[in-house]
Amino acid sequence: MKDLEKVCRQLHLPVQSGSTPILEAMNRSYSSDEYLEKIAFLREMMPDISLSTDVIVGFPGETEEDHQKTVDLLRQVRFTNIFSFRYSSRPLTAASKRNNDVPFEVKRKRLIEIQSIQKKIQLESNRAMIGQVIRILCLGRSKRDPHLYSGRNQGYQVVNFKSVADVIGRFVEVRILSCGPYSLIGETV
Repeated sequence: MKDLEKVCRQLHLPVQSGSTPILEAMNRSYSSDEYLEKIAFLREMMPDISLSTDVIVGFPGETEEDHQKTVDLLRQVRFTNIFSFRYSSRPLTAASKRNNDVPFEVKRKRLIEIQSIQKKIQLESNRAMIGQVIRILCLGRSKRDPHLYSGRNQGYQVVNFKSVADVIGRFVEVRILSCGPYSLIGETV
């Protein structure tokens, strides 16, 4: 992956929780420390790798301490993106046999907390890209503005940009001018 130009520099590695006891309860075959070791290895090989993950809050038995371990992991890894969910029981799963003992309001609060932390991380990371010229694969055009396009960079981040030419399906160089927490904004160079 490191040496292949055709491969994006992005991986999705679901962590689910930063707490090893919760990972064990989820029947995951890795600990929090092992997960962090993999992240360190990947970043050593490819310092510019973009990482995304899945996080579940409120798994049965999750304590506030377990939750804070997930918060700490998010702050340490600084994912490019996360997909986060409140735990809900699914029929015929091993977890469905567990006592769903984390109150809905606690799950809601925990989800809001991790999403807020991640939003801040993404905004900080995106702001650091302002002024850079990056390669984008253009995937489509705005329905409202014929000169506004959207695509993805090597890290699989959304980039909205202006272009006079029709660049759908092509790679283009885009200077990042501004950003939000969920996308970068620029113009072709």
